Amino acid sequence: MLGALLKILSTALDSLIRFFYPAYCLHCSERVAKSHQLLCFSCFEQLEWIDRSQRCARCWGPKTCQHCDPLHPHRSLFEPCGPIMDLHREFLKKKRGKTLASLMVITLSKTSWPCPEVIVPLIDSPFPKQEPLYSLAKELAILLSCTLLLPSSKLQDKKILLITDSLRTIEEVLKAKQRLAGFFPEKIFTFALIDHRV
Repeated sequence: MLGALLKILSTALDSLIRFFYPAYCLHCSERVAKSHQLLCFSCFEQLEWIDRSQRCARCWGPKTCQHCDPLHPHRSLFEPCGPIMDLHREFLKKKRGKTLASLMVITLSKTSWPCPEVIVPLIDSPFPKQEPLYSLAKELAILLSCTLLLPSSKLQDKKILLITDSLRTIEEVLKAKQRLAGFFPEKIFTFALIDHRV
């Protein structure tokens, strides 16, 4: 009896919250059905996944890229346009990384890579745990049931997924890979949410 009453109260409270604080799509500002939805269905379908046929087969960079072998194996998920940019801005403001982490898991499931043992965020800050990318890495680690670590000796003999939310140059990732290589991991895979390279 008490359980049923609590469920009714919870439903009523959710309805009141939606009435006074309706949720809107971050991209088109249309109402969405639930407050945790950040994009409406139409905008979610507009997410521009990178077309592999239009990119370098090794680093997923522009067709004209050169000397990308050190970056391999790498995947980039999205072109820097459309609804993903609104999701990214929201993530940077509020550190809400669950949606972006879910998109990363979808892409990871389409690769032939082994499941990583460790997620390492590409952060160059004296306070890494305060960075939005750290919260994204934490969400991804939860979804993949693996460990989130910063560069340390604990990375030895581990399969590492080095992630960044925004990739502008190969050099920034290569520098991080070289640093991680000093801890003797088994393999380093790299992942970028949005690829800004042109």
